[in-house]
Amino acid sequence: MAHSLEEFGTFFRGIGRRMSSVIVNLKIGDRAPLKDAPCLLRITIPMQDAAAHGMGSPSERQVLNAIDRELVAALSQQCAANFVGRELTKGQLKFYFYAPTECIPEPVTAEVLTKHPGYRFRLSRTRDPEWNVYFDELYPNRAEFQLLTTHERQAAAAEMGDSLEIPRPICHWTYFPSAESREQFLKQVRPQGFHIHLLENHEATGHNYVYCAELARKDRADHPHLDELILWLFLRAEECGGYYDSFEAESVANLTFGLSANAD
Repeated sequence: MAHSLEEFGTFFRGIGRRMSSVIVNLKIGDRAPLKDAPCLLRITIPMQDAAAHGMGSPSERQVLNAIDRELVAALSQQCAANFVGRELTKGQLKFYFYAPTECIPEPVTAEVLTKHPGYRFRLSRTRDPEWNVYFDELYPNRAEFQLLTTHERQAAAAEMGDSLEIPRPICHWTYFPSAESREQFLKQVRPQGFHIHLLENHEATGHNYVYCAELARKDRADHPHLDELILWLFLRAEECGGYYDSFEAESVANLTFGLSANAD
């Protein structure tokens, strides 16, 4: 699935609670684990101005982005380290690399941070030849992949001049293995003000989810508004044994953009 997206994907984890912003190298997952990089490097840099949400003030984000570029370049060039992800959360910036066992990352990291006074770092090095941290802690789960691809479509729509904060009709498709499981889902959805259209395709091949519920409502298409709605529908559908498949939103320029959660 990762090969259908850009090399690096960005998504938010923990919507509605303490959020973290995650950047993960999706492309390398097609080749992982790399036998010549069994060593996990985890570098934590405390922020100086985390702000109330713990993800840094706008001015500090500029500094953190510079540290990001310099650190990734230095460790990849001097230590043959593979950058696999970064998490911004709770007043900390965390970097994740996989590198050869013989790498010595401490002096390289220290040299980068000397250019940014006041910033310190903690570095841990552990053996993780199966890349469990990458797959278990960084790689997006199905719900996060849904949000990740949603952000791609939102960005594309914004580039075409769409004002995503303006409410517009948005249609969502969900699928279930039985009429009973679909009805269980609809009991939770009906109070939310959706127009509901039910479909059944008993000739569908490749899966048994032939009971479709098409949901339509006027909503904003920016995030976090659309993110929270899609995540809510996604989780409710999975709880009832079904799955959230896709959405389509009409733009203010009468264009449409959509996504498929199952696209490869």
